Amino acid sequence: MAKDPMELQIEGALLAGGYKFEKGEKTGALDFYLVHVGVFIEVKQFHSDRIAEQMASQKNVIAVQGKYAVNFLAKLLAGDTEKP
Repeated sequence: MAKDPMELQIEGALLAGGYKFEKGEKTGALDFYLVHVGVFIEVKQFHSDRIAEQMASQKNVIAVQGKYAVNFLAKLLAGDTEKP
């Protein structure tokens, strides 16, 4: 199954930023788990009814929705300090 391009972008940013993380296959329903900070990240292109269930499944979840929001978060995670 092909990965969502926005998930791949966040994954690349987590790697670039040196974050230790687990992918969704290990975390259950959410896309990423930041091991040392105890925060989950869920990436969505569009809003769906399913996201409420996913958000309620864990504490400390960052939901990032949409291309521009994903780009912004990816830059922050990767340590890109240049403002748009």
